[in-house]
Amino acid sequence: MSILRADLSDLPRYSSARLEFTGNVEISLDANENPFVTVAGLNRYPDGQYRALKRALCAECGLCEENIFLGSGSDECIDVLLKATTLPGKGSIVVFPPTYSMYEVQAKILGLTCITWKREQDFSIDVDRFIGANISANVIFICSPNNPTGNTTSVERIKKLLAGFPKTLIVIDEAYIEFSDYGSLSSLISEYPNIAILRTLSKAVGLAGLRVGYLLAGKEIIEACNKVKLPYNLSSVTEKIARRYLKNRGKIREQIAIINSQRKLLTEKLSENKLVKKVFPSEGNFLLVLVEDAKVCRSELLKKGIVVRDRSSDYLCEECIRITIGTPYENMKLLEAWNEIAEKYSNREKISLVPKTKIDIQRTRRTVLFNAAVLFSPEQNEGGMYLLNSGVLKSLFLLGDEQKFRLLIALDGSKSEQRDEQEVTPESYSASARTILSLLTSQGINISSIDSRDMPIDSDRLVVISQEKSTGVSEDSSKESINSSQTISVSIQNGECLYKAESLYEALFFVSKNTPDLSISRKTKETEITCTLNLWGNGEVQIKTGIGFFDHMLSQTGFYGKLRLKIAAFGDLDIDEHHTIEDVALVLGAAFDKCLGDRSGIRRYGFSVPMDEAICSCVVDLSGRSELVWNASFKRERIGDMPTEMIKHFFKSFTNTAKVNLHISASGENEHHIAESIFKAFGQSLRGALRLDPLAMIPSTKGVL
Repeated sequence: MSILRADLSDLPRYSSARLEFTGNVEISLDANENPFVTVAGLNRYPDGQYRALKRALCAECGLCEENIFLGSGSDECIDVLLKATTLPGKGSIVVFPPTYSMYEVQAKILGLTCITWKREQDFSIDVDRFIGANISANVIFICSPNNPTGNTTSVERIKKLLAGFPKTLIVIDEAYIEFSDYGSLSSLISEYPNIAILRTLSKAVGLAGLRVGYLLAGKEIIEACNKVKLPYNLSSVTEKIARRYLKNRGKIREQIAIINSQRKLLTEKLSENKLVKKVFPSEGNFLLVLVEDAKVCRSELLKKGIVVRDRSSDYLCEECIRITIGTPYENMKLLEAWNEIAEKYSNREKISLVPKTKIDIQRTRRTVLFNAAVLFSPEQNEGGMYLLNSGVLKSLFLLGDEQKFRLLIALDGSKSEQRDEQEVTPESYSASARTILSLLTSQGINISSIDSRDMPIDSDRLVVISQEKSTGVSEDSSKESINSSQTISVSIQNGECLYKAESLYEALFFVSKNTPDLSISRKTKETEITCTLNLWGNGEVQIKTGIGFFDHMLSQTGFYGKLRLKIAAFGDLDIDEHHTIEDVALVLGAAFDKCLGDRSGIRRYGFSVPMDEAICSCVVDLSGRSELVWNASFKRERIGDMPTEMIKHFFKSFTNTAKVNLHISASGENEHHIAESIFKAFGQSLRGALRLDPLAMIPSTKGVL
């Protein structure tokens, strides 16, 4: 065959006694091996024919074993093809730049001439003009889909080349063909003796680390390649792993579908970025992207730990970056990084971890109205005066919030309480108040008395602190007696309770911590999230994300955590739930971080909850450091309309922006219950950790968090 080296006809193929023997081997004493068996029989050379792997690969392309050559990656296949067709230093090849560089590199190593025929502006090959140029070469390389441009060369153009150069080997590199809508050209092998097709297990099959490539061609070409290759060029371990993995073709097809879907998503999203001029169409698992400044973009991405390929030095690729399609999570991080870089280089404020976050907190003074019973004792002294309750003076002094709040006390009889059947009159309170309030004023604590009928109407800024009785049935139910104890209630003017404290100091401390609801919004190209949060609420929750089960879970957290929480999310659910769930977690975490402030005066730690047969241990530390330790798994892919893989990801994203440590361990039989126990336990843990402990202003032995 004229396309092959003439001297190869006299070159014997490397052989061995074992390869020549066709029977059942009982004792192998032919290859100078160590006879003692090691792990997986690695003391023996591999089967140099690799028949089992060849059969697995041929089954898909409809060819025979005699039509396939196996190499250590497709690079070895290129090398043996060049050795089989050209004499060292006396042959030539043709490449069509921009394309895969190893064709030229390996040709030059062998001393061959490399002829470059440049592609058109749309990266296509003008086949008619090329044939008309009457170029003489031993081998022509065409990468289709082409690396780095992603476009394919049609079968019609390939056939023209095959017919136009019958004495030249036309090599079609199909390394990325599995990602393309165009099928392999392996069916042309029976029709054209001068075609060879390169394939690999490194790309779509996902075995780049094994280094397995293969060549499909006519019997004569394969025999010539076997003559020039090194013996035993694949290890027995490589061959076994490849065969095992190829059995799971279904999984490979699923991964290809995901990559192609992500390729479409990245094309759309990157096209909207201000730094991107064009995203070229691609039939591979990568995109060629024309940007404003390739060097700057690559450098900025490297700072964020993202590695891409700058192809600016390639023909027609000035200021172009090649981006491999990653996992959905990796692609999401890439898009976030692109958006951040675009913001930075458009002279706008640099985006932080939660981009475009707007915080709205009112800073105006609140009015605190004490019911008289909170401050005054229930009994008069010998002079008929009502004295301050124990701890009141200390609480007011310790808190020192007279500058933050306008302090009022309601003294009219209609609002006074009757305790221990002792009548309390407006006159007695007024007389006591004038004396005591005068004393407090002299100490710098300004509290004004007011008739409850003249109370301010601004309920948004008014906090009422009152003393109430909480009752419970006695342990001895036969006596039907009632046990009573006093608690301090913090509420707003309409009576809605915000917090129940064990002391006046705790109640006042809560008021100082309880700024108005904090609102955060985050808008990206995928989602628009608004979150309103108050850490010390009453369990009032309104969640609307478009993901029903996710809404249900967040509601559980808000209710059991006694949060006041509203979340409205609009995301690209037509594509996937990932962006919406992750962005909600980021915004919620950022809201927690802002509400916690310096994190003083909280108990810091919180604990767990069971859910029917399921149980979850959830331990939270509001320390200001971010960590998630996760020990929970789900067999179901989805619960309702929520992917179970996103449950862990939600908590990971939350801990990153909330700056909390979270340890979650859950188990059970019903996976709905497992998930629900996690979110309920999370709420309960937050409730405990957020409990105010004003006497320990910084909950750490270090004195700082």
